[in-house]
Amino acid sequence: MECELVRHDEIRLVALCPPLRYMAALDAVAGDTKSAMRSVEKLRKLEPDFSLKKMVEDEEYPVAGLRRAGILSKDKLTDMT
Repeated sequence: MECELVRHDEIRLVALCPPLRYMAALDAVAGDTKSAMRSVEKLRKLEPDFSLKKMVEDEEYPVAGLRRAGILSKDKLTDMT
């Protein structure tokens, strides 16, 4: 994951990755596409290969809480690019 591989002076930005992942997914599920895409764009600056599809389909992607809660819905998340 790119978020873990940033320079030391950008460490505060790394801390934003997990909340942005959750915000993107929760906003998408709630139907707030505009807000979800803002989070996605911010994530792509830190993690260039980020996508909602990757978050849903990659079992190794670090969103266990969303998986346990049943929030990662392919229907709602993979349609957004």
